[in-house]
Amino acid sequence: MDGHDIELRSGEDRPQKLDLKDQLAIVLKEYESLRKQVDQGSAFMQSLVIPIAVALAGAMIGWQNKIPPELAILTVPVLLMCGLAAAQHGEAYVEHCGQMLADVEDRVFQMSGLPLLWHETKLAAKRKAAGARGWWSAVVLLSTAYLGCEFWLWSVLGERAFGGVRKEIRIVACIAAVTPVLYGFAMAARFQYTRRKWSPTRLAKHLCIEAREDAEVS
Repeated sequence: MDGHDIELRSGEDRPQKLDLKDQLAIVLKEYESLRKQVDQGSAFMQSLVIPIAVALAGAMIGWQNKIPPELAILTVPVLLMCGLAAAQHGEAYVEHCGQMLADVEDRVFQMSGLPLLWHETKLAAKRKAAGARGWWSAVVLLSTAYLGCEFWLWSVLGERAFGGVRKEIRIVACIAAVTPVLYGFAMAARFQYTRRKWSPTRLAKHLCIEAREDAEVS
């Protein structure tokens, strides 16, 4: 049996060979299934944005008689940061699935010897080369701007916002204000770990060599 054939056992325990064409068909089917899962997952997370925003707005309206309007104003930056954190989570999901697709692309390349599928491999290699510096910079800048905004609002509205408010609501408000910042740093660390962990595949190295040769020719 050569390197491109797989032996299968029939019901009578007789070996059957699965040729390269059938192997590629199976792998491509797996690739299509993974791609569909990624698209469905991304669409699902995007579809949650509007319902969550409406629910939060409804909650704020429902609390109008229970909390001071100044406290409601203080929560606006918190809600914006929560939205950014949700978007960050969605990006991490897409990137993780992209690495899985890149592995399947590499399997196709090893079986056929041709870079038939390469899009996710290029993206994964590009992300690995970039590292997580961009994410760390974005998190630091956004967190600094967010905390500065919150401290300014606190200095202007703090006494009126929490005047007469129960201690439990104060604790919840403080935790809610800090959570998006902590989550942002945690996600930046996740991006850094994920990108470092991914090892360039044979296809990624092949594409890199091709790109270098094209650059030398041009």
